[in-house]
Amino acid sequence: MQRKRLTTSDPRDIAEYVDAGMDALEEKLIKHVDRRFDELADLLRGAFPEGDMTKHRLSHERQLEAEADFKSLRRSLVEKGAFGLLAAVAVINWEAIKMAVREFFK
Repeated sequence: MQRKRLTTSDPRDIAEYVDAGMDALEEKLIKHVDRRFDELADLLRGAFPEGDMTKHRLSHERQLEAEADFKSLRRSLVEKGAFGLLAAVAVINWEAIKMAVREFFK
């Protein structure tokens, strides 16, 4: 849209002309910002399941809790496995241990 050219040098006409141009630019800018905001909001909502950011956060929290539980279970299994391995070695070598103790107390 082409604006009319200013044909007068009266300061009041110049001020009115500039104000009208600024108002038009302001309206265009507001429409542009609103449109871009809506586009970005839609894009952001599209990144989440069903557009629900809270469900997305809760899903991550459940995932982190499950990982912590798995890590705890794994640590427990390693500790019990190490103890079981030591017990198995002791049982396998029971006769040798008995003889070593008898020799020590002779």
